[in-house]
Amino acid sequence: MLNNGRSSIIIGLITLFVGLLLLGRTFDIHMRSLFNAWPIAPMLFGIGFTFEYLFGSRKDSRFLLVGVSATLIALFFFMFTLGFWKWDIGRYWVLLILIASVSLFAQWLADMNQSVSLSASVIGFIIGVFGMQFTMSEAHPLMVQTISQMWPAIIVLAGLAILGRGFSQISKKEE
Repeated sequence: MLNNGRSSIIIGLITLFVGLLLLGRTFDIHMRSLFNAWPIAPMLFGIGFTFEYLFGSRKDSRFLLVGVSATLIALFFFMFTLGFWKWDIGRYWVLLILIASVSLFAQWLADMNQSVSLSASVIGFIIGVFGMQFTMSEAHPLMVQTISQMWPAIIVLAGLAILGRGFSQISKKEE
């Protein structure tokens, strides 16, 4: 059975969801079907993890990482299901990298000993900003095509840099 704090959070999230749906109808934001509301599930999941970190007994920064990630990803998909954006992953992929970057930065703020989180966040932010220049603005079509094919190489390089840092930290601990 859930303790009072957790049950209050669940009841609060359900109430929030119902209120947001009713408020959406008030402002003439209609869901075409209940399927379009599916991002509410990861959003509630994310809000739950964030609340657990902020107000619960578990102060593990990974709760904040998961909470912020799930909430922002849900907002990303709501933009499509509510009809604000047309589905075009070739145009919006960069926002997923920025979501990861913001989530890692939130984790670092929660635990400033997580230097890998800060490093990955900064790298993701740089990739995101440059990516936005090519996917969401007017750039030369050949350059956009090349970058759209090669952008995973930047992630591979970032991963190798993070691995190198991790291995160097392990070797320093062993000395």
